[in-house]
Amino acid sequence: MASDWLYPLSSSSGYTFLLQSGKSSTDTGPASFEQMIIEGAVDDDWVAYKNWKNLEKKDRVWVYYGHSDGDIGVVGLGQVKSVKKPSKQGHRAIVKIIWDAAKTKKLLKHPFPAKSVRKHIPKPQGALWRIEPALARQLANHSGNRSNPSPTSSRTPYANGKTSTITYTRPKTVKVHRRHDALLRPLIIRLQSNGWEEVKVNVQSKRVDLAMELGKQMLIVEAKTVNSSTSQEVRAAFAQLKEYAWRLHHGRNQSHQKVILWALLEKEPTPDEIRFLEDHSVLISWATHQLKRIVHSQKTALNPAIRSLGN
Repeated sequence: MASDWLYPLSSSSGYTFLLQSGKSSTDTGPASFEQMIIEGAVDDDWVAYKNWKNLEKKDRVWVYYGHSDGDIGVVGLGQVKSVKKPSKQGHRAIVKIIWDAAKTKKLLKHPFPAKSVRKHIPKPQGALWRIEPALARQLANHSGNRSNPSPTSSRTPYANGKTSTITYTRPKTVKVHRRHDALLRPLIIRLQSNGWEEVKVNVQSKRVDLAMELGKQMLIVEAKTVNSSTSQEVRAAFAQLKEYAWRLHHGRNQSHQKVILWALLEKEPTPDEIRFLEDHSVLISWATHQLKRIVHSQKTALNPAIRSLGN
């Protein structure tokens, strides 16, 4: 009979994923794992230094992210294809895993909460952990439920926002361009997994930060890093987004498209700034370093395009 195993991952593991493009991901964080699954999960060779002798073909492996990556929980499901023992004593075994893409994508949108895992495994980290039948049943029911509820993560301290399942990890370097890319990257991955296609849009001499298309919808995102107050970045994002929308409508003959404007900040705006953007039909989300997530304003979270991303 197949057994169930928990495989804890972390963005600080020092490893990377091999993507279908042939390139390596930047880390093994949640956004990189999601990108690997979306691209086809080429990297199915996983290392194991503990409990690998107890693994058997067709055992189930559940991928888990804990405290260091926003306490997300279980986000992936695979099945053991084979186990190659270490070449030398002290080395790690290689476990080949076949991913269940459909259930993994469902778990990425609606993770099984980390706190529910820790009721059964108090401190899962850095090794394969055998999952007892009670937890295995809960995971199976959660991943197979077509109408999974939103994840029961810790209550957000942000009165004007709703924590999403989109992860955010600020780069260790303080270079602005890296912080800017870190804001957009997990968003692009989640949008692509929901059928949105990235397009290049230039307005006069300015390149739009992010433009995505789905059917007759175009999503325009302006991302802003924040060093102190958000007031200047909110005004700049608002002005740029409104200009983009006007020029796209009048200058590129795209009146058939519904243009959705979305401001993404590296820091939480003030309640007044949130209301200002919402009252002018601009979606607003921001990164939280504490929870390592992207947080949406209450109205933004209700937008159909954003709800489909797995809030």
